[in-house]
Amino acid sequence: MYYPSKMPCAGRSSPPYVDMCPRLTLLFLRVPCTSRAYPMPKISFRKFSATGNTFLVLQTDPDLLSSETRRRLCDRTEGLSADGLLALTPLDEATFDLRYWNADGEPGSFCGNGARVAAWLAYEGTGLREVQLRFGQRVYPARLLSPAPPIAEVGLSVSQPPQKIPLRFSQVPAQEAWLVDTGSPHALLPVEAALLDTLDITAYAHRLIPELAPLMQQAPEKGINLSFFAPVGQKAWALRTYERGVWAETLSCGTASVALATLLQAEGESRIEIQARGGQLTVHAEGDLFWLAGPLQEVLRGTVEWS
Repeated sequence: MYYPSKMPCAGRSSPPYVDMCPRLTLLFLRVPCTSRAYPMPKISFRKFSATGNTFLVLQTDPDLLSSETRRRLCDRTEGLSADGLLALTPLDEATFDLRYWNADGEPGSFCGNGARVAAWLAYEGTGLREVQLRFGQRVYPARLLSPAPPIAEVGLSVSQPPQKIPLRFSQVPAQEAWLVDTGSPHALLPVEAALLDTLDITAYAHRLIPELAPLMQQAPEKGINLSFFAPVGQKAWALRTYERGVWAETLSCGTASVALATLLQAEGESRIEIQARGGQLTVHAEGDLFWLAGPLQEVLRGTVEWS
């Protein structure tokens, strides 16, 4: 496990190290009442936000926890309110194994914003600004563009072209959907900018995901991510995403941003800005990779007791 504990918080550069971040100690996982009081194990955690996409990094290997414990740690009401958990393990000086679990406690597919946080963690521990992240059978290059404030990017390759699907559903504000696999499966629907902010994205996700997921070339058993997008300026696009595994809208989604970039590349756009509800991302094409870049910050660290 990779958990630098003597390093400053993201965006901070001077000691004292740990005391410069907010702390939180929570007791929300209960044990049965017994005649004796037994101390509950404690987990040290760090919480990061990558343009509103939030992740927990634990000092304990999440694989050693049950899926229910992982879910409760991420829970938006009872827990630490995170979209997922990350684990980073060094393989050699500049290569790291990256694992990811969704907020539902189950292993997830590749997460672009999570990989940007991993690039920061690797920099904390090694001082290297360029590393390789191995996720499953694939390797993703990642770079730290700025340590203060932290800005990181990760390169993704997309082997299959976007697949256009006509929509014939009534009361859906789009006539077509685009299916893209960026390491995570996505469906993107274009809408007018005036409609984007008012869409009930959760209601549309419940309706459209069961219809669209089987149409992907490799139909995912756990469904797909659903996004709506609209132009908001020159080479600028607003994007909202309902993420599988979180089963809710997140404030930004990195792989959805890359999926949109692959779609727009066919129209001659090699660099775009993404305006998500949690902040701004950029995606640019460089060779056969799409580079996802944006800010990140550590927002919380502390300990949590669990059973």
